[in-house]
Amino acid sequence: MQVADSQVEQSGVSYDANDSLDELAKKLDIEHNSNALKEMYPIKKKEKDILFDGFSKEEKGRYKYLNLRKQIQPEHKFQYPVSSTMEYGWKLGETGQHFKAPTYARGKIVEESFYRRNGVFE
Repeated sequence: MQVADSQVEQSGVSYDANDSLDELAKKLDIEHNSNALKEMYPIKKKEKDILFDGFSKEEKGRYKYLNLRKQIQPEHKFQYPVSSTMEYGWKLGETGQHFKAPTYARGKIVEESFYRRNGVFE
């Protein structure tokens, strides 16, 4: 299985990340091949070894593994949005970089120049 930008090839069938589950099932013939559609990409051996090394109480093992997996974007962990809540943020990293603040937008002039920093909340 090779992972491209938005396409995945598995079992000789390529499909787009925007395909619905019904379309994927038709392309991969799920009825005859129950192993064809996996939710997650395979975990690297290096990450799997971290899981079994040490105890969570020592911030090793499961604790370290989950922190490493938390840093990876969902698009790189899953082949498609598994739940409906994942659909809202799916591919959000790509679109978030395109938005910039307007040139003549309001700023925090009063807050930055008027209010003092007294160190209480810092």
